[in-house]
Amino acid sequence: MTNTPRITRNSLHAGERARLEKIENSFRVHAAALHGDSLSPIMVDTLVNSLVGDPRVFHHLVTGGTEEINPDDAAVMRGFSRALIQGDDMAQRNLEFSSATRRAELESMFFASLKPGEALAMQRRGNDVLSRAKEAYISERLDERFA
Repeated sequence: MTNTPRITRNSLHAGERARLEKIENSFRVHAAALHGDSLSPIMVDTLVNSLVGDPRVFHHLVTGGTEEINPDDAAVMRGFSRALIQGDDMAQRNLEFSSATRRAELESMFFASLKPGEALAMQRRGNDVLSRAKEAYISERLDERFA
C-alpha cells in the first residue's frame, strides 16, 4: 500500500470545490440520462465520490482547464460519464442486476396478462411462439422507460 496522500473535498479550495460540484452535478445528470434508474443511487454516490481521484477531473479542478473535461459540454460529459460507468466493475454489476431484476418483473407481468391456458396454447404451437411473444413484451416495456 502506498503512502501517498489522498485528495479529499476538505483539501480543496473554494474555487476548486465549486468546479467539483459542477462536475458532480453534470455527472449525475448524464448518468441518469444514460441509465435511468437502473444505476442505484448508492452506486451513483460512490462514483461521484471517486470523481476527485480521476486525473482528468483533478486537472480541471486545479487548473480550471477544459481540455480533457468540460462540465458545460454535454457531449464531453456524456462520454466521460459513460466511460467512467463502463470502467467500474461494481457499476456494471449493478446495471446487470437491475436489468435482470426488471426483466424478471416484466416476465411475470407478461404471464399474468395472459388468459388461462393461453401460454400453454402458445407453447404447443411451436416455433418458439411463447418465448418470442415474451421477449417482445419485455423489450417493448424496457424501451418505454427510455422513450
